[in-house]
Amino acid sequence: VASMIAVTTSLTSLNVSGGVYEAQNLQGSGKAFGEALKTSSLKELKMVKCKLDTTDGNALASGLAVSTSLTVADLRYNQLDINSAQMLADIAKAKSISLCGISQDQTAADFRPSKNVYRKMQPADA
Repeated sequence: VASMIAVTTSLTSLNVSGGVYEAQNLQGSGKAFGEALKTSSLKELKMVKCKLDTTDGNALASGLAVSTSLTVADLRYNQLDINSAQMLADIAKAKSISLCGISQDQTAADFRPSKNVYRKMQPADA
């Protein structure tokens, strides 16, 4: 999937999030997605509950840092550590990228627990 992002210029939104009961196991795919973000026209990437780890977070950060089109990268409910989450947050803040699925023009948000997520947010999700 990640390799298709860079060559499919009409793709502006991609959701590879985990399902209701099972997390999507995309651990180890951060490098491929990070590289794809560097040249893609993707505006929104949702990778919620994908078992992404610290290495994936660091690799995605390198893609976010140079992406010229991304405005939303929803990475909640993964296995990032505080340091990789902080690196992503710093890049996102500098480039006005949302890491939690909230867009810049959004005026309301519902933070009630989702029926699709059966775990609480961890410190790195904040």
